[in-house]
Amino acid sequence: MGSSFSRSADGEDSKVKILATKGMKRLSDAGETMGKAVRTQALKAEIMLKENSIKGLKQELGLAVYDALETADSDVYMSQFQATKSKVDALVAEIDLKKAEIAALRPETLADIDEAEIEVKMADGSPSN
Repeated sequence: MGSSFSRSADGEDSKVKILATKGMKRLSDAGETMGKAVRTQALKAEIMLKENSIKGLKQELGLAVYDALETADSDVYMSQFQATKSKVDALVAEIDLKKAEIAALRPETLADIDEAEIEVKMADGSPSN
């Protein structure tokens, strides 16, 4: 009887270990998902700040160009435009990189699924074709 008890205890130990491993995996997955969500929100906030910077640059350009247009000095307003454009282009490039990082953090989307893998069924479980 002692041997059946130890087998039972060993079996229970292995079940506990399996359950603990599965639980740890679920917690790890949940932590990873939360980490991705936090990173995504941080990236979105950074994007919003850069978009506001772009808006501010364009507003400043408008004021500067207005004064140059008033005096009909095309060299001044074109140089101001080019300077602002280079800053805006740099910010747009940074925004694009952040958007790409957000896309990489997202789980698989419907666009990533091969249509051949999708099987549509009616409510009764029969194929729709």
